[in-house]
Amino acid sequence: MAQIGQIQLKTLRFPGRAGELQAAGETASLIRELGDHYRDYHAFLATEMRRYGGRPSPSDFDNKDEFFAAWTYLHEVVKAEALIRNCMAYRRSGRDLGAAVDPTVPLVDKDDQLQPAE
Repeated sequence: MAQIGQIQLKTLRFPGRAGELQAAGETASLIRELGDHYRDYHAFLATEMRRYGGRPSPSDFDNKDEFFAAWTYLHEVVKAEALIRNCMAYRRSGRDLGAAVDPTVPLVDKDDQLQPAE
């Protein structure tokens, strides 16, 4: 689990160094890692989003528990994108980690794919 600012991730674990820091509860180091390597972690999250092909459809799953699990995970992916954007803004300009995500760059596009902040 990771909480930075007002964003809490319950199930998504980042890969590599960020995942290690996340598991160890090293919040300050995790903020630095995510903020300084935004592009790498965005690429991971964008791949996760594409893996699901956008919004889940109930007809794609054998039961409603699998459907809800997919929605929950995709929700975590989008929250994680907001989190890494905030970490990047904090590292670059000292922007408050609890601030709302910059609304000028949507988190997802019309095809439900994650958009990069830069």
